[in-house]
Amino acid sequence: MKIGIIGTGKIVSEVIPVIQEIDGITIVAICSRSHSRQKADWLAAEFSIGEVYDDYDLMLRKSDIDFVYVALANNAHFSYALKALDHGKHVIIEKPICTSTSELDALIQKSLANHLYIFEAVTLLHMPHFKILKEELLRQVGNIKLIVCNYSQRSSRYDLYLNNQITPAFDPACFGGALTDINIYNIQFVVALCGMPVEVEYHPNIGHNGIDTSGVAILHYPHFKAVCIGAKDSDGLSYGSIQGEDGWIENEGPVSRLEKFKIYVGEQESEIDVQRHVHRLRFEFEHFRDIYHSGDDKMMRYYLDLSHQVMTVLDLLRAS
Repeated sequence: MKIGIIGTGKIVSEVIPVIQEIDGITIVAICSRSHSRQKADWLAAEFSIGEVYDDYDLMLRKSDIDFVYVALANNAHFSYALKALDHGKHVIIEKPICTSTSELDALIQKSLANHLYIFEAVTLLHMPHFKILKEELLRQVGNIKLIVCNYSQRSSRYDLYLNNQITPAFDPACFGGALTDINIYNIQFVVALCGMPVEVEYHPNIGHNGIDTSGVAILHYPHFKAVCIGAKDSDGLSYGSIQGEDGWIENEGPVSRLEKFKIYVGEQESEIDVQRHVHRLRFEFEHFRDIYHSGDDKMMRYYLDLSHQVMTVLDLLRAS
């Protein structure tokens, strides 16, 4: 599985050394936009990546890659992924996968017509802890009544924003904001566990340029409510909590990491902590590798359907 990366942001610097430790995956090339070429050259030198480009079309034509990993601003995901598919490349796309369900529908149509894979890089869905939670623990707490997820982290770019220096994370034109940049993890968590809600609503705090700097999304299910809180303008206690009629589950920290959690049923308390010493990004790329190498189209479609459900919820939340 040979990967070409498009992008040089923070997530790229973090993911490269993780991928390079995984058998069966090779980073062949990295591509940047022209203004970031120096950063791409540095990353290539630092991590011994053989090919560097500042021309995306050239990388797609020349480089011997199977996949393109799209790690650009949110609003660029669709166009760069579509171009990769047009060149016969599979794609791994950072969250959120697109800016609308209509964009995602176009990618899905293209990928199916050309027998290509699309993966959205949603780390938590591939973690052992998520599998244990969904397949073993959730039923132990009985009928769910409430889910609350809070991911609040004051952005390192928030002071720039307050001084009218708008970065993509706070730019409506880049599909930035708290809902799509940080609260999406909470929404992915809830939808992957519980399916599509019957109704949704979003209550944002709006900044000076119309962006949601923080907000509360409420997902209504037939017999319970899920509250998803995301903040880029303030710090807070990040956690996840699932309350059922027979017990409850507590996740320490944001659900995007699922580092460890506890389950309380009756007077019994158990702690789940089996992911220690493994980088959180490793799980998803190992799973992508296995799905690709085994040709497991059904599993790829399962995750793609989840991405579509989440994108539908985002559309509805933004419209609300």
